[in-house]
Amino acid sequence: MKYLMHIVLAVVCSLGVFGCGGTVDWDRICDPGATQECLCIGGGSGAQTCNDNGSSWGPCQGCPAADGGSGQGDVCIPQCGGQECGPDPECDQSCGTCQADYTCQNGQCVQGPCQPPCAGMECGEDDCGNFCGTCSSCDSCAGGECVAKPSNCGSKECGEDECGNFCGSCSSCDSCAGGECVANPPNCGSKECGEDYCGNSCGTCGPCYTCISGSCRSRPPQCDGLQCGEDECGNNCGSCGTGYECNAFNNCVSACRRTGCANEVCSDSAKFSTCSVQCWHSCLQYTVCGNYGPNSSCAWQSSAQYNQCVAANCGW
Repeated sequence: MKYLMHIVLAVVCSLGVFGCGGTVDWDRICDPGATQECLCIGGGSGAQTCNDNGSSWGPCQGCPAADGGSGQGDVCIPQCGGQECGPDPECDQSCGTCQADYTCQNGQCVQGPCQPPCAGMECGEDDCGNFCGTCSSCDSCAGGECVAKPSNCGSKECGEDECGNFCGSCSSCDSCAGGECVANPPNCGSKECGEDYCGNSCGTCGPCYTCISGSCRSRPPQCDGLQCGEDECGNNCGSCGTGYECNAFNNCVSACRRTGCANEVCSDSAKFSTCSVQCWHSCLQYTVCGNYGPNSSCAWQSSAQYNQCVAANCGW
Protein backbone atom coordinates (compact mmCIF):
# COMPACT_ATOMS: atom_id res chain seq x y z
CA MET A 1 0.00 0.00 0.00
CA LYS A 2 2.68 2.52 0.97
CA TYR A 3 4.65 1.59 -2.18
CA LEU A 4 1.60 2.24 -4.36
CA MET A 5 1.10 5.66 -2.76
CA HIS A 6 4.76 6.54 -3.50
CA ILE A 7 4.22 5.76 -7.21
CA VAL A 8 0.96 7.78 -7.39
CA LEU A 9 2.56 10.83 -5.79
CA ALA A 10 5.60 10.59 -8.08
CA VAL A 11 3.35 10.57 -11.15
CA VAL A 12 1.29 13.53 -9.91
CA CYS A 13 4.43 15.57 -9.19
CA SER A 14 5.93 14.79 -12.59
CA LEU A 15 2.77 16.08 -14.28
CA GLY A 16 3.01 19.30 -12.32
CA VAL A 17 -0.65 19.09 -11.32
CA PHE A 18 0.13 19.88 -7.72
CA GLY A 19 3.08 21.49 -6.05
CA CYS A 20 5.27 18.78 -4.59
CA GLY A 21 7.87 20.86 -2.87
CA GLY A 22 9.44 19.39 0.25
CA THR A 23 9.42 15.78 1.44
CA VAL A 24 6.46 13.59 2.47
CA ASP A 25 6.68 11.35 5.55
CA TRP A 26 4.87 8.18 4.57
CA ASP A 27 5.29 6.59 8.05
CA ARG A 28 3.16 9.23 9.69
CA ILE A 29 -0.30 7.94 10.81
CA CYS A 30 -1.42 11.01 12.77
CA ASP A 31 -0.73 14.73 13.08
CA PRO A 32 1.88 15.45 15.77
CA GLY A 33 0.17 16.85 18.86
CA ALA A 34 -3.32 15.79 17.75
CA THR A 35 -5.53 14.06 20.36
CA GLN A 36 -8.28 11.47 20.20
CA GLU A 37 -10.50 9.56 22.62
CA CYS A 38 -9.27 6.14 23.76
CA LEU A 39 -10.63 3.26 25.85
CA CYS A 40 -9.26 2.60 29.34
CA ILE A 41 -8.55 -0.79 30.84
CA GLY A 42 -11.49 -1.74 33.05
CA GLY A 43 -13.90 0.61 31.25
CA GLY A 44 -14.23 4.34 30.77
CA SER A 45 -12.35 6.52 28.33
CA GLY A 46 -9.37 8.86 28.26
CA ALA A 47 -7.37 10.74 25.66
CA GLN A 48 -4.17 9.94 23.77
CA THR A 49 -1.84 12.28 21.90
CA CYS A 50 -0.02 11.73 18.61
CA ASN A 51 3.76 11.64 19.17
CA ASP A 52 6.20 14.19 17.76
CA ASN A 53 6.88 12.45 14.44
CA GLY A 54 3.27 11.30 13.89
CA SER A 55 4.27 7.61 13.76
CA SER A 56 2.04 6.43 16.63
CA TRP A 57 -0.42 7.43 19.33
CA GLY A 58 0.74 7.81 22.90
CA PRO A 59 -0.67 5.99 25.96
CA CYS A 60 -4.27 6.54 27.05
CA GLN A 61 -4.27 9.26 29.73
CA GLY A 62 -6.86 10.33 32.32
CA CYS A 63 -8.24 6.84 33.01
CA PRO A 64 -10.16 6.20 36.28
CA ALA A 65 -7.98 4.94 39.13
CA ALA A 66 -8.33 1.30 40.18
CA ASP A 67 -9.76 2.36 43.56
CA GLY A 68 -12.69 4.19 41.96
CA GLY A 69 -11.29 7.73 42.41
CA SER A 70 -9.96 10.03 39.73
CA GLY A 71 -6.40 9.45 38.55
CA GLN A 72 -4.24 7.91 35.89
CA GLY A 73 -5.20 4.30 36.67
CA ASP A 74 -3.74 1.46 34.59
CA VAL A 75 -2.12 2.67 31.36
CA CYS A 76 -2.09 0.41 28.32
CA ILE A 77 0.53 1.05 25.61
CA PRO A 78 -0.87 0.35 22.13
CA GLN A 79 0.95 -2.41 20.23
CA CYS A 80 0.27 -1.50 16.60
CA GLY A 81 3.24 -3.18 14.94
CA GLY A 82 2.58 -2.99 11.19
CA GLN A 83 -1.01 -1.79 11.56
CA GLU A 84 -2.00 1.41 9.80
CA CYS A 85 -5.48 1.70 11.26
CA GLY A 86 -8.08 0.13 13.52
CA PRO A 87 -7.72 -0.96 17.17
CA ASP A 88 -4.50 -2.54 18.36
CA PRO A 89 -4.81 -6.11 19.72
CA GLU A 90 -3.39 -5.22 23.15
CA CYS A 91 -5.33 -2.14 24.29
CA ASP A 92 -8.12 -1.91 21.72
CA GLN A 93 -6.94 1.64 20.99
CA SER A 94 -6.66 3.28 17.58
CA CYS A 95 -3.56 2.70 15.48
CA GLY A 96 -4.64 5.38 13.01
CA THR A 97 -7.37 6.33 10.54
CA CYS A 98 -7.58 6.05 6.77
CA GLN A 99 -8.04 8.89 4.30
CA ALA A 100 -11.25 9.46 2.36
CA ASP A 101 -12.40 6.65 0.03
CA TYR A 102 -10.30 4.16 2.01
CA THR A 103 -11.49 1.74 4.70
CA CYS A 104 -9.56 -0.13 7.34
CA GLN A 105 -9.48 -3.88 6.80
CA ASN A 106 -7.34 -6.15 8.95
CA GLY A 107 -5.28 -3.18 10.12
CA GLN A 108 -4.50 -1.87 6.64
CA CYS A 109 -6.04 1.01 4.64
CA VAL A 110 -7.76 -0.43 1.54
CA GLN A 111 -9.52 1.60 -1.14
CA GLY A 112 -13.28 1.13 -1.26
CA PRO A 113 -15.96 0.11 1.27
CA CYS A 114 -15.44 -2.52 4.00
CA GLN A 115 -16.33 -5.99 2.72
CA PRO A 116 -17.91 -8.00 4.15
CA PRO A 117 -19.28 -6.03 7.14
CA CYS A 118 -18.89 -7.65 10.62
CA ALA A 119 -17.31 -10.79 9.17
CA GLY A 120 -17.21 -13.37 12.00
CA MET A 121 -18.07 -10.75 14.66
CA GLU A 122 -21.01 -10.88 17.09
CA CYS A 123 -20.52 -7.61 18.97
CA GLY A 124 -18.78 -4.23 18.88
CA GLU A 125 -17.76 -2.53 15.63
CA ASP A 126 -15.73 -3.81 12.72
CA ASP A 127 -12.75 -1.94 11.28
CA CYS A 128 -15.11 0.11 9.14
CA GLY A 129 -17.28 1.28 12.01
CA ASN A 130 -20.17 -1.07 11.28
CA PHE A 131 -22.18 -2.01 14.39
CA CYS A 132 -22.00 -5.78 14.88
CA GLY A 133 -24.27 -6.38 17.86
CA THR A 134 -24.29 -6.34 21.68
CA CYS A 135 -23.72 -8.97 24.34
CA SER A 136 -25.99 -9.97 27.20
CA SER A 137 -25.60 -8.36 30.63
CA CYS A 138 -23.59 -11.41 31.72
CA ASP A 139 -21.06 -11.14 28.86
CA SER A 140 -18.44 -8.62 27.73
CA CYS A 141 -17.38 -7.91 24.15
CA ALA A 142 -13.73 -8.80 23.52
CA GLY A 143 -12.33 -8.80 20.00
CA GLY A 144 -15.79 -9.07 18.46
CA GLU A 145 -16.77 -12.05 20.62
CA CYS A 146 -19.10 -12.21 23.62
CA VAL A 147 -17.10 -13.58 26.57
CA ALA A 148 -18.59 -14.51 29.94
CA LYS A 149 -17.88 -11.99 32.67
CA PRO A 150 -15.98 -13.22 35.75
CA SER A 151 -17.91 -14.17 38.88
CA ASN A 152 -19.53 -11.27 40.72
CA CYS A 153 -20.39 -12.92 44.04
CA GLY A 154 -19.94 -9.95 46.37
CA SER A 155 -20.60 -11.21 49.90
CA LYS A 156 -22.06 -14.52 48.73
CA GLU A 157 -20.26 -17.60 50.03
CA CYS A 158 -22.30 -20.21 48.18
CA GLY A 159 -24.71 -20.74 45.28
CA GLU A 160 -24.46 -18.69 42.06
CA ASP A 161 -24.34 -15.03 41.10
CA GLU A 162 -26.99 -13.44 38.86
CA CYS A 163 -25.23 -14.80 35.77
CA GLY A 164 -25.00 -18.38 37.04
CA ASN A 165 -21.31 -18.22 38.02
CA PHE A 166 -20.35 -20.52 40.90
CA CYS A 167 -19.78 -18.69 44.22
CA GLY A 168 -18.86 -21.65 46.45
CA SER A 169 -20.44 -24.54 48.32
CA CYS A 170 -21.29 -25.31 51.96
CA SER A 171 -20.13 -28.18 54.14
CA SER A 172 -22.27 -31.30 54.55
CA CYS A 173 -23.60 -29.86 57.82
CA ASP A 174 -24.82 -26.61 56.22
CA SER A 175 -27.29 -25.56 53.53
CA CYS A 176 -27.05 -22.57 51.18
CA ALA A 177 -29.78 -19.97 51.78
CA GLY A 178 -29.63 -16.58 50.07
CA GLY A 179 -25.91 -16.95 49.40
CA GLU A 180 -25.09 -17.82 53.03
CA CYS A 181 -24.17 -21.17 54.58
CA VAL A 182 -26.73 -21.92 57.31
CA ALA A 183 -26.47 -24.81 59.78
CA ASN A 184 -28.76 -27.74 59.04
CA PRO A 185 -31.37 -28.62 61.72
CA PRO A 186 -30.56 -31.61 64.00
CA ASN A 187 -30.75 -34.98 62.28
CA CYS A 188 -31.00 -37.30 65.30
CA GLY A 189 -33.05 -40.19 63.94
CA SER A 190 -33.77 -42.49 66.92
CA LYS A 191 -31.29 -40.76 69.23
CA GLU A 192 -32.75 -39.30 72.42
CA CYS A 193 -29.53 -37.78 73.76
CA GLY A 194 -25.99 -36.82 72.74
CA GLU A 195 -25.23 -35.21 69.35
CA ASP A 196 -25.83 -35.94 65.66
CA TYR A 197 -22.91 -36.18 63.20
CA CYS A 198 -22.83 -32.38 62.85
CA GLY A 199 -22.64 -31.72 66.58
CA ASN A 200 -26.29 -30.69 67.00
CA SER A 201 -27.84 -31.61 70.36
CA CYS A 202 -30.29 -34.53 70.34
CA GLY A 203 -31.39 -34.04 73.95
CA THR A 204 -30.17 -34.65 77.49
CA CYS A 205 -30.92 -37.32 80.08
CA GLY A 206 -32.34 -36.82 83.56
CA PRO A 207 -30.11 -36.65 86.66
CA CYS A 208 -30.39 -40.40 87.32
CA TYR A 209 -29.54 -41.44 83.76
CA THR A 210 -26.48 -41.35 81.53
CA CYS A 211 -26.32 -41.15 77.70
CA ILE A 212 -24.89 -44.26 76.05
CA SER A 213 -24.90 -44.49 72.22
CA GLY A 214 -27.79 -42.04 71.94
CA SER A 215 -29.97 -43.75 74.57
CA CYS A 216 -30.62 -42.73 78.20
CA ARG A 217 -29.59 -45.59 80.52
CA SER A 218 -29.96 -45.85 84.30
CA ARG A 219 -26.92 -44.46 86.04
CA PRO A 220 -24.87 -46.97 88.07
CA PRO A 221 -24.94 -46.60 91.89
CA GLN A 222 -23.15 -43.52 93.21
CA CYS A 223 -22.26 -44.85 96.67
CA ASP A 224 -18.93 -43.14 97.35
CA GLY A 225 -18.87 -42.29 101.10
CA LEU A 226 -22.11 -44.22 101.75
CA GLN A 227 -22.16 -47.41 103.88
CA CYS A 228 -25.78 -48.38 103.48
CA GLY A 229 -29.20 -47.37 102.20
CA GLU A 230 -29.73 -45.85 98.76
CA ASP A 231 -28.11 -43.10 96.69
CA GLU A 232 -30.13 -40.13 95.39
CA CYS A 233 -31.41 -42.20 92.46
CA GLY A 234 -32.63 -45.13 94.58
CA ASN A 235 -29.70 -47.44 93.82
CA ASN A 236 -28.86 -49.86 96.68
CA CYS A 237 -25.63 -49.00 98.51
CA GLY A 238 -25.67 -51.99 100.91
CA SER A 239 -27.01 -52.91 104.34
CA CYS A 240 -25.66 -52.97 107.90
CA GLY A 241 -24.77 -56.08 109.90
CA THR A 242 -26.41 -57.46 113.01
CA GLY A 243 -26.66 -54.92 115.77
CA TYR A 244 -26.24 -51.95 113.42
CA GLU A 245 -28.67 -49.75 111.58
CA CYS A 246 -28.44 -47.26 108.71
CA ASN A 247 -28.93 -43.68 109.82
CA ALA A 248 -30.16 -40.69 107.78
CA PHE A 249 -26.62 -40.03 106.54
CA ASN A 250 -26.30 -43.55 105.04
CA ASN A 251 -23.84 -44.64 107.72
CA CYS A 252 -24.06 -47.84 109.77
CA VAL A 253 -24.41 -47.00 113.48
CA SER A 254 -25.05 -49.17 116.48
CA ALA A 255 -28.66 -50.29 116.83
CA CYS A 256 -28.22 -51.36 120.43
CA ARG A 257 -30.37 -49.59 123.00
CA ARG A 258 -31.58 -49.97 126.57
CA THR A 259 -35.06 -51.43 126.65
CA GLY A 260 -37.27 -53.48 128.91
CA CYS A 261 -39.39 -52.42 131.87
CA ALA A 262 -36.48 -50.87 133.78
CA ASN A 263 -34.10 -50.36 130.82
CA GLU A 264 -32.23 -53.36 132.00
CA VAL A 265 -32.15 -55.11 128.62
CA CYS A 266 -29.52 -54.28 125.90
CA SER A 267 -31.00 -55.08 122.47
CA ASP A 268 -31.37 -53.79 118.91
CA SER A 269 -35.16 -53.99 119.19
CA ALA A 270 -37.78 -53.23 121.81
CA LYS A 271 -38.07 -55.93 124.48
CA PHE A 272 -40.53 -56.58 127.25
CA SER A 273 -39.48 -57.73 130.70
CA THR A 274 -41.20 -58.79 133.96
CA CYS A 275 -40.33 -55.52 135.71
CA SER A 276 -38.96 -57.50 138.64
CA VAL A 277 -35.92 -55.96 140.30
CA GLN A 278 -32.72 -57.99 139.97
CA CYS A 279 -29.57 -57.86 142.06
CA TRP A 280 -27.45 -56.57 139.18
CA HIS A 281 -29.77 -53.80 138.01
CA SER A 282 -28.08 -51.23 140.21
CA CYS A 283 -24.71 -52.13 138.62
CA LEU A 284 -25.84 -51.01 135.15
CA GLN A 285 -24.69 -47.53 136.03
CA TYR A 286 -21.13 -48.80 135.58
CA THR A 287 -21.58 -50.09 131.99
CA VAL A 288 -23.01 -49.11 128.58
CA CYS A 289 -25.19 -50.91 126.02
CA GLY A 290 -23.48 -51.55 122.68
CA ASN A 291 -22.15 -54.06 120.20
CA TYR A 292 -20.07 -55.89 122.73
CA GLY A 293 -21.53 -59.38 122.30
CA PRO A 294 -20.41 -62.23 119.99
CA ASN A 295 -20.35 -61.15 116.28
CA SER A 296 -21.01 -57.53 117.36
CA SER A 297 -24.38 -58.40 118.85
CA CYS A 298 -25.89 -56.15 121.51
CA ALA A 299 -24.60 -56.66 125.08
CA TRP A 300 -23.52 -54.76 128.16
CA GLN A 301 -19.89 -53.69 128.09
CA SER A 302 -17.75 -55.57 130.58
CA SER A 303 -15.73 -53.44 132.99
CA ALA A 304 -13.93 -54.05 136.29
CA GLN A 305 -16.26 -51.73 138.23
CA TYR A 306 -19.36 -53.42 136.77
CA ASN A 307 -17.99 -56.87 137.49
CA GLN A 308 -17.12 -55.94 141.07
CA CYS A 309 -20.62 -54.51 141.65
CA VAL A 310 -22.29 -57.63 140.30
CA ALA A 311 -20.07 -59.88 142.44
CA ALA A 312 -20.83 -57.82 145.52
CA ASN A 313 -24.61 -57.63 145.01
CA CYS A 314 -25.27 -61.02 143.52
CA GLY A 315 -22.44 -63.15 144.85
CA TRP A 316 -21.47 -64.30 141.37
